[in-house]
Amino acid sequence: MTEAAKLWRPEEERMLRWLLRRADALNIAYMAVELEEWGYPEAKEEMLETLEKMREEAHEWFASYRRALGIPDPLA
Repeated sequence: MTEAAKLWRPEEERMLRWLLRRADALNIAYMAVELEEWGYPEAKEEMLETLEKMREEAHEWFASYRRALGIPDPLA
């Protein structure tokens, strides 16, 4: 754990971890649906579109909370 992480309150760390797990779970769900063969391609496409929107929202929530805690973007 980094020094910055040690300064977070427990509820902040729990929320950050929850947001990260949510984003990861949506990424895994998207990949699973993408790789699965469906009998109805239209339904699969609709599911992928929904999951993509959810993934984007999850990423935005995580990034926003990370910024609020003062954690720099590791890719910046």
